[in-house]
Amino acid sequence: GDNEVKKRDFTKLELKLDHVNRPLWACADGRIFLETFSPLYKQAYDFLIAIAEPVCRPESMHEYNLTPHSLYAAVSVGLETTTIISVLSKLSKTKLPHEIIDFIHGSTANYGKVKLVLKKNQYFVESPFPEVLKTLLNDDVISKARKAPEDCLAVSRTAGEIASGHDLLDEMQLAAATEEKETHSFEIDSAQVENVKQRCLPNALNFPMLEEYDFRNDTVS
Repeated sequence: GDNEVKKRDFTKLELKLDHVNRPLWACADGRIFLETFSPLYKQAYDFLIAIAEPVCRPESMHEYNLTPHSLYAAVSVGLETTTIISVLSKLSKTKLPHEIIDFIHGSTANYGKVKLVLKKNQYFVESPFPEVLKTLLNDDVISKARKAPEDCLAVSRTAGEIASGHDLLDEMQLAAATEEKETHSFEIDSAQVENVKQRCLPNALNFPMLEEYDFRNDTVS
């Protein structure tokens, strides 16, 4: 459609004054082109391998593609959304198209909002956001995987943990760190764990799960 044509129209990309020194072009449709002859090639290559999928690598120009999965992989190893955008912006010959910024935000915003927690040989889907769990339970696969379906979610409260170096925190930060946190959860059938994880991936419901083992309350093993 017209939208796709616009995303592939590079004539409106505004070159930065020092574009010659920058190694890549970032396009609105998520494609990235890297000059292999740039002095910054190695740094740019290492970064792109972490956030994007290689498409083709001819001699002078490599093509990569940003996808929800590649961005999910990037944040799952510790890259933050703001870092991905700022580094891409620094390496780009042009101002980043708003479409690519929106896409990066959309693909990474939900990471970490949902956990799959193993407690005493039982699996729980947990989140501090009850509305997120309700969204998941509206999905057929996940609602069928839920054990003992009930109208309400289980709620637990835990005191926040203070990281080392807490003497550097001001009073407001200290209060936030020690405040009781509410966690909402529901139990799922252990035989359905893989199906639930698949449904939460970026190409489906887009709430990729962090997996956690509850050591503190483990009295089984």
